[in-house]
Amino acid sequence: SACLVGSEMCIRDSLATEEERVLVEHGVDPHLPQSVLDAAELVPTRVVKADRENRADMRDFDFMTIDPPDARDFDDAVCVELLGKDPRRAKMRIHVAVADVSHYVHEGDIFDTEARKRYFSCYLPSRVIPMLPMPLSAGICSLVPNKERCAMVVSFDVDSRGTMGKPEVAAAVIKSKARLSYDQAADHMSGKKPLDEEVGARVVMLRAAADRLRSARLKRGAVELHLPETKVILDEDDRERVRDVVQARQDPEMKRAYNLVEELMVAANEGVGRLAVEHRLPVVFRAHDRPDEARIERFTQVAGLLGVEVSAEDLRSPLAFGELLERLEDHERRAPLNALLLRTLAQAEYSTHNLGHFALASEAYVHFTSPIRRYPDLISHRVFKAFLRQTGGFCGPDPVPRMPSMRDSTAQASACSEKERGVSQAERDAKSLLCAAFMRDRIGDRFEASINGMSKGGLYVTLDAPAVDGMVRRAQIERELREKFEVDDMGAIMTGVKSGRAFAVGDRLLVEITDVSLQRRQIEMAMVSTLET
Repeated sequence: SACLVGSEMCIRDSLATEEERVLVEHGVDPHLPQSVLDAAELVPTRVVKADRENRADMRDFDFMTIDPPDARDFDDAVCVELLGKDPRRAKMRIHVAVADVSHYVHEGDIFDTEARKRYFSCYLPSRVIPMLPMPLSAGICSLVPNKERCAMVVSFDVDSRGTMGKPEVAAAVIKSKARLSYDQAADHMSGKKPLDEEVGARVVMLRAAADRLRSARLKRGAVELHLPETKVILDEDDRERVRDVVQARQDPEMKRAYNLVEELMVAANEGVGRLAVEHRLPVVFRAHDRPDEARIERFTQVAGLLGVEVSAEDLRSPLAFGELLERLEDHERRAPLNALLLRTLAQAEYSTHNLGHFALASEAYVHFTSPIRRYPDLISHRVFKAFLRQTGGFCGPDPVPRMPSMRDSTAQASACSEKERGVSQAERDAKSLLCAAFMRDRIGDRFEASINGMSKGGLYVTLDAPAVDGMVRRAQIERELREKFEVDDMGAIMTGVKSGRAFAVGDRLLVEITDVSLQRRQIEMAMVSTLET
C-alpha cells in the first residue's frame, strides 16, 4: 500500500513537473506577481455614482448571460428587442454587452503592465491561467446577474433576412437579469425542461435572431469545418487524475445553445469592424487572409489521390469552400479531408491592416467581446472610447483612454499574434501531456483507430476510444509487412514499393500501444492489422 501511494505521488510530481515545463517552453507564467495580487485586493467591488457618468443607462434592459455551468467570469451578456408584432418578419434590435475592463485597467498601470506580458488567458485541461487577477476577471468586471456593471455595448438591428443595420457602440451601465448555462438554454429549446416563461421567451427570440444571422452568414460563404474536438475528462474530486479522453460530441440542441451566443458575438465583432473601417480607427483587426495558391494546389492534389475531384477554382472564395464542404458531407473520408482543408486555410492573426476574415466571409472583423481573457479586445475598447469622446458619444467617465497611434497599434498587433501562438501551443501540449499520462498503463492494449495524417516517419492515428493521438512508425510497418514503403509528397498515401499496397488518410487500423513518453508527450503504437473502412 505504501509503495502504491509513493508511486502515485511520484507520478503526480512527474506530471506537474512536465506541465510546468510546457508552460516555460512557451513563455506562459503560471503565477501572477504578489504585487499584482496585492493591488487586486484594492479593486472596487461595486459600481458607484461616479462610474455612471457619461454612460448610457441600460440597467432596465433584459440582458442575460449564457455560459458553461462551471464558468467563473462572464465577458458578455445579450439582449433582444422585437421591433414589431410579427416575430417572423419584424426587425430585431440586438444589444451585446461586453465587460468594460478598460474602466478598471488603465494603460500603463500595474494590471495593464502584467496583462501585456501575458496577452491571453491560457486554458489548460486542469486549470486556467488568467490574464487578469480574479478580483477583476471574476469580480467587478464580470457581468454577474443582479449587479450593476460597467459595459461596452454594441447595438444593431437585424431584419428577417439576417441583414445587419448600422452598428452603434456605447459605454453603458447594465444590470444582467439572468445567468443561464448552455445546458439550461438547450433544455428549454428542446422542451425537456422549460425555463421561467419570461426568460424562456427571450431565449427563443435570441435563438431566432441568431438563426437569421447564421443563415445570412452561410449564404455569403462562411466556412464551417466540422472537426472533432478532443476533451480530457478529469476526476471531479482530483483534478490531476484523468478519467477519460473523448470526442466532444454535443447533441443538436446543445450545439444550438452554443451557436446562439457565437452568432451574436460574431455579429458584434463584425459591426465593430465595420465602424473601424468607416472611421479609419487604429484598431487591431482579426485578419484571416485568403489561402495562397500553393496550399490550394496541394489540397486539390491530395483530394484527387483520395478520390475527390476538386479544381483550384473551387477554393478561391469562401462560398466555393462552403460548396465543397457540402459535397464532402457524406464522404467516407470527410474527417481527414476537413482536416486537410483546415491546413489549406491561412492562419488568423492580429493586424492593423484589414485583410478581412476569409473563413467568416467578413469584410472586417475585430475582436471586441472577450477583454477579460484577450488583450486585443481591451485595445479595441480603448480605441472606441477615445473615438466616442471625439464624437460626443457615451464614452464613460474620465480618464478616457488616449487614441493610440497606428504605429503603437501595429506593434501591439505583432506582439498579440506572437503570444497567441505560444499560448495555443501550450494548451495543445498540456492536453497531449495528459493524454500520454492516461495511456501509460495501457501499454500492450489494442485499439481500433483511423489514420489522420502521415509523414516520412510514419502514420499519425487517432484511437476511436479513448480519443488520443499517436504514431505508428514506418519502420515498424516495414518490418511487419517485410517491404519498403514510400510516402507521397502530399502526405496522403503511403505505398509499398513492391506490392503497391497502400495506406491512406482515413483508413482504419487495429493498433497496439507500445510506448508512452511524458517528456516527449507522445504515444507510440504498432500496427496489428488493417480494418474495413
